[in-house]
Amino acid sequence: MKDKVEIPMKDLFRKGLAFKSEKGGTTLWRGPAHIIQFHDGTIVWPEADQKFFDLWKEYMEKEWPHLAKGMVSLFPKPFTRVVPIGKTIDTADSPHA
Repeated sequence: MKDKVEIPMKDLFRKGLAFKSEKGGTTLWRGPAHIIQFHDGTIVWPEADQKFFDLWKEYMEKEWPHLAKGMVSLFPKPFTRVVPIGKTIDTADSPHA
C-alpha cells in the first residue's frame, strides 16, 4: 500500500505540488503552504513545457503585484526577505524594522 501512495506523491513533489516531511517516524505529505511556495516549487519542474512557464510569467507580471500589495497591508512584517550576498542592507529606515 505504501508504494501505491509513495510513487505518485514523489511525482507530485517533482512537479512542486506536494511536500514531504517526517514526523515521529511517519511520512506526511501536504500541498504548498502559500502562493510563493507553489511558484517556487513548480518552476523547477524538469518536464514542464514552455507554455507552463509563460503562464507563470504572465501571472507574476499581471496578477502578483496586486496580490502582493494586499498581503503587505495585512501583515505587520514583510512575508519575504532579501538575502544580500557580500553587501549590508540598512533596515533602520524600513517601516517594518
